[in-house]
Amino acid sequence: MIPSIQNKSRDQLAAEFDAVFGGLISTPAKKPTTYRRIGTGGGGVWIIIPGEVKITQVLANLRRPLGERYLLILSNLYVRGLYRKKTTKKLGNYLPMHRDILRTLGGENYFKLIEYGQSVRHLIKSPQNYIEGVQANKYMLNRKGFSLKTQQRYELTTKAAIRIRSSDADDRKAEFVSKGSVYQKIADSVDGLEFDYDKALKYVSSLPNGDQKIHRKNIIEQLMFDGAIWSHDGQGRNYTVMVNVPRDIRRYFTHSAGPLYLVDVSSCHALLHLHLYPSQGSEEKKYRNIVENGRFWTFMNDAAGKPFNLSVPDEKEQLKTTVMADIFYSHAEPKGGVKKLFAVTFKREFPILWEQVDDRKRGQRKDKPSAPISKAMMTTESEVVHEAMNLLQNKPYPLITIHDSIVTTKNGVADVRQALQQAFAQLNLNPTLREELLTA
Repeated sequence: MIPSIQNKSRDQLAAEFDAVFGGLISTPAKKPTTYRRIGTGGGGVWIIIPGEVKITQVLANLRRPLGERYLLILSNLYVRGLYRKKTTKKLGNYLPMHRDILRTLGGENYFKLIEYGQSVRHLIKSPQNYIEGVQANKYMLNRKGFSLKTQQRYELTTKAAIRIRSSDADDRKAEFVSKGSVYQKIADSVDGLEFDYDKALKYVSSLPNGDQKIHRKNIIEQLMFDGAIWSHDGQGRNYTVMVNVPRDIRRYFTHSAGPLYLVDVSSCHALLHLHLYPSQGSEEKKYRNIVENGRFWTFMNDAAGKPFNLSVPDEKEQLKTTVMADIFYSHAEPKGGVKKLFAVTFKREFPILWEQVDDRKRGQRKDKPSAPISKAMMTTESEVVHEAMNLLQNKPYPLITIHDSIVTTKNGVADVRQALQQAFAQLNLNPTLREELLTA
C-alpha cells in the first residue's frame, strides 16, 4: 500500500473509497475444506480480482488452499493489465504472464490450476509469437469473460496464500534491485512515496462517467491494497508504481522528502530519429533545429494546418498519439502513397528521414512493422536516462525514472537537468528539457 499523507489506516481509506464509489467486497465462503482463518490484523491481506469471478464457486471446486492460489494467479494477471493499460485504448489490455511466475503463485499444482482456469474459460493461452524458452507458455485472462472495468476485493485466509502474497512482492522488488545500484536508488525513492487519497478520490468522483473514470477508480483502490509494481521490459525501461499510474492522478503523489518535480525530455523519440540521417545536410539541420529546440509537436501541427488546439491538454496529447501512429509506428508506405494527414506532412517536410524510416519497416512483421524502430528508440532512451541516473545515484534526494523523464524533489532539479544534458551530449544531441511541479 502507498501510505496516505493524512496518516490514515487502510481500513479508513477503504471506508472513504466505498463511501464515494460504493464497495464490492467478497466474503469468503465458510465451508470449503481446510478453512483456516488467520488473524492478520490491520484489515487483513487483500487482493484485487476481476469482479466477474465467482469466488465461492472457485473455492468449492478447488478447495480453499488451491482455490486461493488460483485467485492469486487471477489477481496478478488482472493487476498487470490494470496498471499497464494504454490510456488511448479501451479497458481490457491484459498482459500475458510467464510460466515461472505462475509456478511461484500456484506452487507444485500450478499447471492443474491453469488447466482449471482454461476449463472454466477464465484463462486462455496467448498468441505464440514468442521466442521458445524465453517468452513461451504464457497465459492471459480471457477478455470475453473478464473486464478491467469491474473488480472486487478478497481477503486471503490460508497461511500459504498469505505467505505467497507477501513474498511475491518482495521477490519482484529483490529482482528489480538486483539489476544494479541505479535500480536500488529508484526502489529506495519509491519507498518514500505518499499519496493524497482524499484529493484523488474527490477528483476521480468528479469525472464524467466512462472508462476513464472507472480505470482511475480501480487504480486508486489497487494503490490502497498493493502499490508495489517492480518490473522492466526488454528495452530496459523501468515500471514502478509512478510509471503505471495515469498522468492526471500522478499529481497526488508526494514524497517524504517533499513535493515532487518532473524533468522531461521534449519529443524524445523524434529527437532520437536524428541518428537515422545518413549524412548531414540542409534537411538534417532543419530537423535538428526543430527537435532540439522542443518545437517538433508545434511544427507538425502548424505544417498540417493546425488540426489540433495545443492550448487544450487533451488535444495536445491526441496530437502526439496521432503523429506517432501515422509516422513512426505505422506500416510501410503503400504503393498508392500515404494518405494520413501527418504522414503526408512529414514526408513533404522531411523526405530523406521519411525514406530512412520507411525502409526499416519493410520486410518486418506484418502486425508490428515498426517494432524494430520503436524498440531501438526505447532502448536508446533507457540507456541515456540510465547514464544520467548513474551520475546522480549517490545524491541525497529521491530519483524515480518515468521512461524519458526523471522525478525528483526541488533540490534535485538542477542536477537532474545537468545529468540529462550530459548523457544526451554523448550522442551529439542537445535536447530541450522541461520541468514542472508534479505534486498538486
